[in-house]
Amino acid sequence: MNRTSRPLVACSSVEIHRARTVDDLISPVAVDDVFTAREQRFARAGRGFESWAGRLAAKRAVASVLERTVDGTRLVDIEIVPSHVHCPTKGACSRGHPPDVVLHGRTGIRHPSGSVVTISHAPELAIAVATTGMPIGVDVIELARARNWIGSEVASRRLFSERELAWCGESIERRVAALALKECSIKIVGRRPPKMSWRDATVTPSRPHGPADSVATSVAQAAGAQEVHHSLVHLDGRLVRPFGVGHATTRTEDFRVAGAWCATKGHVVGVAWVALAVSAARSTS
Repeated sequence: MNRTSRPLVACSSVEIHRARTVDDLISPVAVDDVFTAREQRFARAGRGFESWAGRLAAKRAVASVLERTVDGTRLVDIEIVPSHVHCPTKGACSRGHPPDVVLHGRTGIRHPSGSVVTISHAPELAIAVATTGMPIGVDVIELARARNWIGSEVASRRLFSERELAWCGESIERRVAALALKECSIKIVGRRPPKMSWRDATVTPSRPHGPADSVATSVAQAAGAQEVHHSLVHLDGRLVRPFGVGHATTRTEDFRVAGAWCATKGHVVGVAWVALAVSAARSTS
């Protein structure tokens, strides 16, 4: 493990459109050498290739953070499973859960304390970010699908504040980016607070966030993007305080997270995090 006091971050992406079968995603490695029996069960019950590709991206990102060689024989020792920590029923349910990481074999029996992995997938692209020591969220949205509805007046009133609409203007790309960053902030919280509307999370453009900019750089490199745009996401602290996220929620009514987004291959990728400084691990695609 890297001994630096700064959290590590690594990102990986998988282009789903290139695969017609699960074997195509991982060729020439066998499925059982990449995915555990439990992962295969979850993936088959999920959204087709998207579930498989999301787990594959997460395994590669975690492997990079752990500073291990990324190959099939090691990837099976990194298991990506749903976490039920945030489920109010404390039992089995049909809703999605944040991913958890379980390590097997020589990699140990559990992901190191304080480490996080976040996954997002669209029909054509899956992306995952793994970190140590900070909450983080990633989201990917396909522009072609979002273009059909996100520019409507109804969607605008439901999703965005007047200030956000002024920033977005007629740009569908910016509207999709704002929505992706809102979703990222919800992933940091763990799930969407019951009384929260999309307008309770507001996105504003900002300057690069100092050393933590390596998060944005890592994601952009993995996604194949040439340009990164920086933002801040503001959440009503009264809504997120019950979830115990971030020290700011115990002292103020405004919970802010750093964010960045990029456009690549017909998608917008957003990432948001709570940290002052991070160190970049290897990004893969």
